[in-house]
Amino acid sequence: MLQLPNVPKDIPVPHTLVLDLENTLVSSTWDRKYGWRYAKRPGVDKFLHEMAQYYEIVLYSPSFDSVAHPVVEALDKDGCIMHRLYRDATNYKNGVHVKDLNSLNRNVRRMVVLDDDPEEVQLNKGNLI
Repeated sequence: MLQLPNVPKDIPVPHTLVLDLENTLVSSTWDRKYGWRYAKRPGVDKFLHEMAQYYEIVLYSPSFDSVAHPVVEALDKDGCIMHRLYRDATNYKNGVHVKDLNSLNRNVRRMVVLDDDPEEVQLNKGNLI
């Protein structure tokens, strides 16, 4: 089980904003000529910069690291996203790769999740927007 690193004791812990990648920060399309292509959602750059001032941002994606990591690198050139978690940090339950906020080494009551698929956050639905 993967956890986020501990926050140093002399630093106040901000609230944590957990973001999904697919259909939340980027949209994807596939065709035979180009394969998978990704496009940032309108306003994503401004959103990430603004939220990074107030939250510890965690990207939590059910995609494989090898697929999602290059997309995140291109998306977040300024390093607004502090931590990145991929499929190996999820639990497979009822046919869905589920994100478990309880395993992240942070206070779950101080987390907000922005995700387009409620089933991926079925263990922490009270945190989902």
